[in-house]
Amino acid sequence: MAELQMTGNLAAVRAEAQTTGTSASITSIERPLLRDTATANQSTLPILDLAKSNSLSGAPDGYVTPFLNRPAEIRNAIYETLFQYDDPIVLMGRHPWASPRLACPIPGVNFLSSCHQVWSEAAAMLYSRNTFLVCFPMANCEHTPYLHRIEKWLYKIGTHEALLRRLSIDLGPPCPARLPRRLDVAPLGNWIWSRTNSKLQILFVETDRTDHDPSSRHLHPSSTVQNYGVDVLNSMLACLERERLTTIGLYLRPSKVLESVILSNDGNRVTFLLSTDTHKPSRDPARIVLEVSNTGGLQRVYSKRQPIRLAELMYRYPRIEKRFSTLVGGAGHQLKYNLNKNTLSESLPETFAINKEIRELALDYFKREIIVEMSTQEPRATFGDFHALHGWIENIRPFSQVDGIQQVFDAPTIILLYDLAGRVNLNSVRYQATNLVRKASLLLDTSTTICVQLTCPEDSVIKQELGVTSLYELQRRCLLVLEALLDQHPTRRSLPCPDIWVDYRGLPCEIEFRLENPIVLEGEADCGGLILDTEACIQRLTEAYGGIDEETGTLLGTTLALADVLW
Repeated sequence: MAELQMTGNLAAVRAEAQTTGTSASITSIERPLLRDTATANQSTLPILDLAKSNSLSGAPDGYVTPFLNRPAEIRNAIYETLFQYDDPIVLMGRHPWASPRLACPIPGVNFLSSCHQVWSEAAAMLYSRNTFLVCFPMANCEHTPYLHRIEKWLYKIGTHEALLRRLSIDLGPPCPARLPRRLDVAPLGNWIWSRTNSKLQILFVETDRTDHDPSSRHLHPSSTVQNYGVDVLNSMLACLERERLTTIGLYLRPSKVLESVILSNDGNRVTFLLSTDTHKPSRDPARIVLEVSNTGGLQRVYSKRQPIRLAELMYRYPRIEKRFSTLVGGAGHQLKYNLNKNTLSESLPETFAINKEIRELALDYFKREIIVEMSTQEPRATFGDFHALHGWIENIRPFSQVDGIQQVFDAPTIILLYDLAGRVNLNSVRYQATNLVRKASLLLDTSTTICVQLTCPEDSVIKQELGVTSLYELQRRCLLVLEALLDQHPTRRSLPCPDIWVDYRGLPCEIEFRLENPIVLEGEADCGGLILDTEACIQRLTEAYGGIDEETGTLLGTTLALADVLW
């Protein structure tokens, strides 16, 4: 009998709520509705109010309806039945400067206006148990989508904002007019970022809005409209939530603001632009570009730098270009690296040390060629100080963004310029490939060109190019020589990695162990054997010596470190 009475009361309440709820065709949210005593002093606007009345029911003071005398469990069950809907609550923005309004009446919503207690008890159920769908009007699609109006609506509902759990933003289907190519999600992104404790889940969706937007029924979708990429936008929102303390947290500090969120033309990429607030100075770069990767995370995007002012002046005024060439390249107008002073510019060492743009401009101006003079009496170069040049090149390597892929500019050319003071015996030219490969391979691209030139003492302008090779070729040649050495001299496995000397053509000619006489390789180097795959050499070496020690990186049973030679 109790169940029947409860069911009857529930049906009566539902019928009464539905009767009062259909009294308005569209419910506005522009005016305040109900405030209980706890929020009487707050300017909180609830999500819903009545179209014709914003006052409480005319019940006498002190009167308590039988419904409020029922247990809280029963009242909650009734609230859940009345205010938990299977379909989303649709909000439609119909004016450029107004927050979204209800597109369709909600059954039973006017039951909230019966008294303060019902509102305070049922509002949480309405906000937390339903999905709110915000749609942009198709009839006004020539305007920018009203994402910034969502923030205004969230501000209007006041303290009830914390109760929201699910908010969907409808971006489809498109209307015949061409939508803007730039979807400004920055206001929404800043709102998400500022709510560190918010449990609201925001998703972009595509629905058939003809069901809830009468103005769109006479419109037909066009195939030429902009596709906003719903999946990518949702990945962007997930990044703002999931990686707040990791990826974005490294860049979006208190001095940074989310300037804009730009969607690519194909709708497959979202780019965050972070800028520095002018009122909050920061040492960080003024603009940082982050992009949603294929895995759904955020990655830093290095865009091609715009020409600096000095580059523009050099292009317009030949005198400035000549002055720059003299300061950087000296009298010979060449970009030379001084092995003794570890600098590329004796006149501007500090400028080169602190200004990355100047270094890049100098490298481009001199056609990415760096000359290293071997001012030694012996035709042998050990490259004891060559690591400084490698560090310099590594520090200036710029990145460019081409089709979403990070690409490095053309690798520089290192010219080893020999002045043998009258010696013409080319066979005496040597340089130490082991140190060059060991130090350069970790920092430079393997396509970096190594060019050996010999100057004529009588005329320093005339140069004879002796040989051209690359770091990749030196790596393979050194690997083949070491493999043959260990096969022929297995007793040397316990010795440190030897020094491999190559001639002007880049071919190995000597192997030198410490405190021992060098081993001279007989005959010409077998260039045909260089086609041997590098991985095959590594496999044969590891099989011959039982593998590689993971801690030391050396072959088991020897102190020979493959990493010193190969990478």
